[in-house]
Amino acid sequence: MIKSLITVLAIVSSTAAIAEVQGHHDPTPMRKSVHWNSDDGVLTLRGPTTKHMSSEVHKIMVKEEVLVVNMSGPGGEYYPGLTIGNLIKKEGSAVIIPEGKECVSACAFAAMAGEKLIINGALLFHLPYTQGVGTVKTIQQIQQEAGLVYFDMVAYIARQGYPIYFARELLAQTSPCKFVYVKDGESFVNTRTGDVTKSKSYKRKVTDRCLPSFQR
Repeated sequence: MIKSLITVLAIVSSTAAIAEVQGHHDPTPMRKSVHWNSDDGVLTLRGPTTKHMSSEVHKIMVKEEVLVVNMSGPGGEYYPGLTIGNLIKKEGSAVIIPEGKECVSACAFAAMAGEKLIINGALLFHLPYTQGVGTVKTIQQIQQEAGLVYFDMVAYIARQGYPIYFARELLAQTSPCKFVYVKDGESFVNTRTGDVTKSKSYKRKVTDRCLPSFQR
């Protein structure tokens, strides 16, 4: 699908346009997890990442030309996040993280697929995890399931054009509490070179959200 580049640039470069996205033509847009604005081609995603959200995004992108995805959320379901990211990549949409907002975990994985990535808030990445496993599963079964999840993460990151080193960084440095915190979209997207030596050049920090704020 051929995108209207002029329209995209007008949206992502204008503070006023970003403000309109958050409340345009809807008196209570923040109550909706998925809000489509056909007037300016902006799809707004808010709240937890879920299968329902990924299904709604798919329905919209099949029918409409989505120029920009304005998104934020606390995270949620891992694979629906990857699904939304794949849809964004296929659509060729730009992604905006609005000022004062965070796009965490599954939301961040989805957002990194944007053809253009404007981070006025922040992206927070960590490795996918589960909160528990069945007691009847063997250690080998648990390892296999975790291995498949991590393999899918590496494959997804590579498919979005980012260096494999980024996946290794998530595995080595993050946890359910610890995040890779990214605020500079331009330097992050510039790592889409496949060159491992350049993968460390983006601006980020590792933050532990389980620690008191004064210790982070």
